[in-house]
Amino acid sequence: MVKRFVYALCVSWLAACSVVGLAEESQTRAGSDISETAKPIIVIGDIHGDYKQFTSLMRRVGLLDKRNKWIGGKSHFVQMGDIPDRGPDSRKVMDHLMKLEKTAKKAGGAVTVLIGNHEAMMMTDDLRYVHPGEYQSFKDRKSKARRDAYYQRTIEYLTEITP
Repeated sequence: MVKRFVYALCVSWLAACSVVGLAEESQTRAGSDISETAKPIIVIGDIHGDYKQFTSLMRRVGLLDKRNKWIGGKSHFVQMGDIPDRGPDSRKVMDHLMKLEKTAKKAGGAVTVLIGNHEAMMMTDDLRYVHPGEYQSFKDRKSKARRDAYYQRTIEYLTEITP
């Protein structure tokens, strides 16, 4: 299980290197300034559940307008991971990134989201940095029913396997 997540982290790192490599390759092939030949590549990491800071930064680099809509055109945005933990708005950031993937693609751009160590930590049940607001952001009107059903299935399973 842990090997799979370590592999995912390595793949994420290699993907980031590939993005940089593509830009360099494009510049070399054309033999000119990269700004004339390649799509802009903007790389940001470590959002840590801070939606306001995320959207502010995206506006400053010219990818979002004042309504937080994609205006990056053919730019390629790479999110280097560490979306969750420490702040309460990871879900809001993730939902926004999923929308941006679609709108950027329609405009000829791209959004690539990689797995960082905080995503890997959550997948391996290391929740020490999870902000209390994170749990609240995933709560909906069916949460209690799902929790109760899961609890009931667990009790039934434990009853079956106990001699």
